[in-house]
Amino acid sequence: MTENILFIKKLKLRVILLAAKLKELIQFFKDSREELKKVTWPDREEVTSYTVVVVIALIIFSIFLWLVDTGLMALVRVALK
Repeated sequence: MTENILFIKKLKLRVILLAAKLKELIQFFKDSREELKKVTWPDREEVTSYTVVVVIALIIFSIFLWLVDTGLMALVRVALK
């Protein structure tokens, strides 16, 4: 009989803890939603201009790495001969 009472007390404690965690989670999502309403989102022109900058930087960096790789491969070939 005492085992059943102990089990029920443990179960009750777990349910209380779970309910508290659930309330925290719900509050987190409410707070997140409110914060997202405060964000100033970029317009289409800004996103397009940032995208162009990123693509150009990516192309330049890729060419640089290709040149470095090609140069190092040439050095290794000369060193191995």
